[in-house]
Amino acid sequence: MGKFKVGDRVRFVMDYGYAKKGDEGTIVSFLAEDGAVVTHKTVNHSCNFSRIELVPVASAEWQPKVGDRVVVTDNITPGGSPIKKYEVGKEYTVTSTCKDSAGGHAVMLLGHHQYLRSDQFAAPTPLTITAGRYYKTRDGRKVGPMEDYGAAPGEDLSIAQVDGNSKLFNRDGTHHFKDRNIDLIAEWVDEPTVIASNDNAAPAKFKVGDRIVSAEDGPTKGLFGVIIGDDKSEAQYIVRFEGFDDGHGTNDNEWWLRAEEAQFPALFTTTPAIVALIENGVALPSTRPVVHASQEAATTEASRLALLHPGQEFGVFVLADSKIADVVEEVVKKTVLRAA
Repeated sequence: MGKFKVGDRVRFVMDYGYAKKGDEGTIVSFLAEDGAVVTHKTVNHSCNFSRIELVPVASAEWQPKVGDRVVVTDNITPGGSPIKKYEVGKEYTVTSTCKDSAGGHAVMLLGHHQYLRSDQFAAPTPLTITAGRYYKTRDGRKVGPMEDYGAAPGEDLSIAQVDGNSKLFNRDGTHHFKDRNIDLIAEWVDEPTVIASNDNAAPAKFKVGDRIVSAEDGPTKGLFGVIIGDDKSEAQYIVRFEGFDDGHGTNDNEWWLRAEEAQFPALFTTTPAIVALIENGVALPSTRPVVHASQEAATTEASRLALLHPGQEFGVFVLADSKIADVVEEVVKKTVLRAA
């Protein structure tokens, strides 16, 4: 009735009957114009509106789901170290969700296994589609120019061509018929043309199937791998590495890298190395050992193997030099004496 309605949660502002100040109850009916019946524990209290107040309804915590976009506001783990994969201020797509250590909602990005708590991310600033401009879809395509669409009364839509087909979009960029892959997530910005200074300059991007060396400051540094996936919306690459195990079971030899964290092997200048088991002072390398891109990477792998196989010794071997010989036939001319 005006100030309250049946079902409202209310709080007593004074002691009244069996209820104490601060106790809460629920309105089940009304009395005249200024009274309510409030159920409190097992007792119904008939009281004037002046004895109760409305309990504010806490706004529901936003819990983004897979496919939603979030902006990272903090990337520090409970242990105090930063999650280097997640840049503060950058917008990402949620790739999975989980519970944090306190049971709260948490998200994971880029297919990475470390999560962000609900206080470490925020919703992106809402997009407003403007006619004549170009936008980027969630899966990385360029769409536009946008046109206002003469929809039914009350609808405010835009229309644009996507792969030759007309698609309708809401003003916030979401696809009107809920194809999340083509949601518009940002205004399109053309990448600047980069002119290589020499023929050995590394390409700006890689493609699936390219063999690379990790240059990240992380567990895959110096390892060789092959790009098996490309998340164009984030400019991130999924790489399957040789001799790597992230210890998390499924796809444990795969890792995510940004473009600047990868190099082509020909541009990597460190000395390659292998790891071999040592027994009684004798190195026993496998017939086809994994060749690590650097001594540092091989040392990391030797440490992992030693922890995995206590009591066994693993050595790191660097190719300091190599020799090869060929069989060459020579024709030699010389002067000899003969009878006259």
